[in-house]
Amino acid sequence: MDNCRLQARDWLSRSTRKELEAIIQEAKLTPRQMEIIELKFIHDLKNYQIAMRIDTSVQTVERDLRQAYNSVKRVLKAVT
Repeated sequence: MDNCRLQARDWLSRSTRKELEAIIQEAKLTPRQMEIIELKFIHDLKNYQIAMRIDTSVQTVERDLRQAYNSVKRVLKAVT
């Protein structure tokens, strides 16, 4: 994972719910990406657990997370 995506992931993991919701709104994540981010960072589920919960593959979860990280990264770059 590149440094910028790591920074986005780290920010997501330590942000408050209010900050998380604001960034997610600004990043224009898809409903599924929002659900995956919530399951990952609020409910602390692993990728395979998320995949089972939303009835998709682990690869799809990983792809959606990667795209969400990239979207969040763009927003964070704009505000910092």
